[in-house]
Amino acid sequence: MKRNREIVTTQLAKTGLTVVYHSGDDGSYQIGKNWPIPRFTIQENIDCVKDNLTGLIWAKDANINGRDTWNNQITFCNNLSYGGHDDWRMPNRNEMASLMDYGNTFPALPTGHPFVNVMARYYTEANWADGWGDFYWTSTTYAGNSSQAFWHQVWDTWSTIENKTSLYFVWPVRGP
Repeated sequence: MKRNREIVTTQLAKTGLTVVYHSGDDGSYQIGKNWPIPRFTIQENIDCVKDNLTGLIWAKDANINGRDTWNNQITFCNNLSYGGHDDWRMPNRNEMASLMDYGNTFPALPTGHPFVNVMARYYTEANWADGWGDFYWTSTTYAGNSSQAFWHQVWDTWSTIENKTSLYFVWPVRGP
């Protein structure tokens, strides 16, 4: 006997995935809060971008500090004075994921996003030659090992953990 399933929409945002790969997948249901139009508002003269879906304010420049360790990137964000504000921080894992459009790759950001210098090379042995990937640290420490934290790859939304001594990028955020 097949049970009827009630579909409940939540206040979580849609993922952006609209293609149906299998009946019952995210593309089938597209559950969640619709993205506002426009999704992002550039805050002129201060190089900041407001995400109208989450209320978060992001640095327009996604490579504001180059690669560094997790500890150094947290300190950088906490001490950052940018766009007339000094309350910047490193985004947590959920905040970083909120930028992603899971219907896009190369990069996995909403089409027409206003960000510059987004570090999003696809991982290959050739572009890994410098020893580091185009990954963004999050402030989320891995509960299973406090010497590791989560990072996010903007190329294709991949996220996992790495030692905090690795050298990755940071994308400062503030608010809401």
